[in-house]
Amino acid sequence: MPSAEEIERKMKASAHATTVDINQPVCINVFFHIVRPDNGIGGLSQSNLTVTIDSLNRFFNKHGIYLKSTGSDFINNSQLFNVDTETEQNQLFNVNKTSNAIDIYFVNTLGGATGGVAQGITSKAFIVTNNYFNSHVPAHEMGHCLDLWHTFQGTRPGTSGCAENKNGSNCTTCGDYVCDTPADDSYGTSNGFNPNFFNVMSYYGMIGSYFTDGQKTRMKTAILNSTLLNAVRSTTCTYPVLASNKTLYCSDTENLSFTLQNGGNSVTWRVSSNATIISQSNNAITIQPNVQSSTSRIVWAEAVLPFQTIRKEFYIGTPRVALTAYCTDNNSSYCHLNWMGFPTQSVGQPFSLSISGQGDTWVDADYEWEKISGDFNFTNDGGYQTNPVNNGTKNIGKTATIKANSSGGSSSMHFKIRAKNGCGFGQSQQISFDVL
Repeated sequence: MPSAEEIERKMKASAHATTVDINQPVCINVFFHIVRPDNGIGGLSQSNLTVTIDSLNRFFNKHGIYLKSTGSDFINNSQLFNVDTETEQNQLFNVNKTSNAIDIYFVNTLGGATGGVAQGITSKAFIVTNNYFNSHVPAHEMGHCLDLWHTFQGTRPGTSGCAENKNGSNCTTCGDYVCDTPADDSYGTSNGFNPNFFNVMSYYGMIGSYFTDGQKTRMKTAILNSTLLNAVRSTTCTYPVLASNKTLYCSDTENLSFTLQNGGNSVTWRVSSNATIISQSNNAITIQPNVQSSTSRIVWAEAVLPFQTIRKEFYIGTPRVALTAYCTDNNSSYCHLNWMGFPTQSVGQPFSLSISGQGDTWVDADYEWEKISGDFNFTNDGGYQTNPVNNGTKNIGKTATIKANSSGGSSSMHFKIRAKNGCGFGQSQQISFDVL
């Protein structure tokens, strides 16, 4: 494992990494090396390499990382058929290495019970023993190549780096530097930790089954920023894409059609509970939304592929709005702030509220705040407005500041808010609040 100094250096480098689109699909070349004795007899069967690449894609495709085999070869070397020392590991890493792929070496044994080892954290080579060709071990070692540490790094005695607190409060600077992997000392829950036993980068037997979203972000950042990994990226992969016939749906009387490109022939379709399937095939599906009988106006379709699931969702109709705190029900037409826990406001003391829109993220999105009654003003820039209706000339936006001037003979103030998308303005939500 790298030294603490190297860990610190990598952390500083990561802090200056270019921001990347983690949803961007990426393709990585891999090249397989089968190590055999001098006589060329034995070693992993080449037919098993298809199983390994499929296994790797099963772990990585769901995160938009695709692995493509660029070929394989045989290394007839009895000494390296059983790798017993770190010196032999390093020797093997330099045999037939490629410049444009991550090299995967299969050997008979590797340092006793060890099933695999990566050349380093962010590297382009790893070794796996033959008996683990169809397991999570290749994915584990590939994770190391793509800048992932063990979930117990720095926390398990004897590992470099600093220990992650059990509550995760220092998750960005210690442990594995990934905040959605719980602190782990590799000894389960016996020491008060609550690790995830099924994470690929943990050490809990052969049950590793997935990476987290945080690990996905770290891997994608490394792939798209690292000069070393940039050399193994490929532009020849074909990615499955789920496209739709429209970008905006204003009524649930319109059918939604989705087309699957590069999805293969083994496809299962799933849709949201507020939609009905009209027709489907291996590469297309048409659904009929039914949002009138549902509290949710979001409709989705999923193409379930062998190694991943692709979802595309749409909001149907005009927007519904609420406030980001207290009045958070998008389906409600009325909310009294104080009834929902908001403190009674004092005369002359401004407070800010923000809209949480549902279905308002389309082009031409607009927001409207309108006074109903009460002696108060709106503002968005320090200049209070008496009745700011957003009609293109008085744009407050998603956040407004409100100041009550007096109780006005009544303890309640009333206004309404609504939002607009390409389908038009949605229903208003009326908001009331009390003034001392």
